[in-house]
Amino acid sequence: MPGDVRPPQLADELLEPTITTVRTSWAVAALALVVCGALAWRHPGLRLVDFLSFASRPDRIADGQDIVNDLYPVGYPVMVGISGAIVGSRLVGAKVLAVLAAALSAGAVARWLGPVVGLWLIAQPVWLTYGATEGTDLPSFALCTLALALARRRPAAAGVVLGLAFLTRYTAMAAIPGVLWLAGRRGWVRCLAGLVLATTPHWLAAVWLGRSPIPDQSFNLAVGAGARMDIWGALARWPQGLTRAVSPYLDQGAFLVGAAGLGFAGLRGDRRAIALLSFAALHLAMVSLAFANPRLLLPTLLTVALGLPLVLQHNRLARTGLAIAAGVWGVVAVGSAWVVDGQEAALHEVVGIVSTGGGPVLSTDPWVHRLSGDRLEPSIPARELGGDPRALDGTTLAQGARQRGIQQVVLDRARVGRTYPGLSDALRRPEHVEGLTVRAQTDRYVVFAVDPR
Repeated sequence: MPGDVRPPQLADELLEPTITTVRTSWAVAALALVVCGALAWRHPGLRLVDFLSFASRPDRIADGQDIVNDLYPVGYPVMVGISGAIVGSRLVGAKVLAVLAAALSAGAVARWLGPVVGLWLIAQPVWLTYGATEGTDLPSFALCTLALALARRRPAAAGVVLGLAFLTRYTAMAAIPGVLWLAGRRGWVRCLAGLVLATTPHWLAAVWLGRSPIPDQSFNLAVGAGARMDIWGALARWPQGLTRAVSPYLDQGAFLVGAAGLGFAGLRGDRRAIALLSFAALHLAMVSLAFANPRLLLPTLLTVALGLPLVLQHNRLARTGLAIAAGVWGVVAVGSAWVVDGQEAALHEVVGIVSTGGGPVLSTDPWVHRLSGDRLEPSIPARELGGDPRALDGTTLAQGARQRGIQQVVLDRARVGRTYPGLSDALRRPEHVEGLTVRAQTDRYVVFAVDPR
């Protein structure tokens, strides 16, 4: 046909896996592996503060504690523990998981939706960032995408993969309707069976421990509302949360064009586009019940981004233009992602200093941590010393640190001015703080050793 255009009724049959498609998808996955691997090497330090809790949870799980968690499933911490044991560092192990997830997502998209769509995914700045960052975000998205890609041909396997996504991040359940839609009447039972089988560890652990198997997100709801709130209160304010979540993207042409592309493809009968729209919309709705930011919206943003290449790639000329555009955009985006900003460099420097000393560590910056073997030891927040944080001074700081057996104290110059103004004198004259000895000073931090009694 002219321009390689196919009629809408065949949209669901487009891009059937061929030897060429399979080989090209492997090439796209390899490209993703190299790009995100290089970015992870470029950014070796902590980039997601939430990972400090993930990194310590494998130890609690091994002790029979924190197996069922209301906020985070058990699967990701287990994988962090395993990967950390293999490579010798839980942080490095988590970055390896992110890089592998990036390759998985790009390869699955390339094989399912077409190579040019996979290249377009690689060019997305948010994908590049979290494809090299420790955390659950890209692994969950990759598994959801793979489940969608498998649903039509291998519904049982799709259910298992979707279950693994759920064990990585609870919000992966947003992909369930789309996966079942693609599995169809003949496959949805097998899909659900695979999902139940894969999530059995969660349900059995909850029953064994006498815990509710339903995740309790009241903490996140309270954070989003600024007060304690039940599900009915959250539903009442949901339109406000949804507006706040999506409004930053309503003036971004790429987001609007991508959403329009998915909608147009869906109207023309492409079941894949309908499934993707369902996943993106449900994920947005779930996240906006509490609060949303670019990281939490990653599945929605990346799924919507696939709309433009999905609808245009059926024209040979447009497909070539998209590949060129993806290449140019990707080079620019990788250049931006390659940059190490001042805050990241400062944290990397102070962590290196703190890791040469003993622990525990007290800090005014929750990002500060100590590396000990394959583990990350979070610092104890200075506010835990009690009282009004604004009234905390150097003498009280030193006394509280000694009483708790703390060996190092780290003061963040920026946070002291905002949250701990009583410690300003300790920053101006660190060598005069009784009970503390200066170990090192950087542009951002002052590191003290706590004097023995």
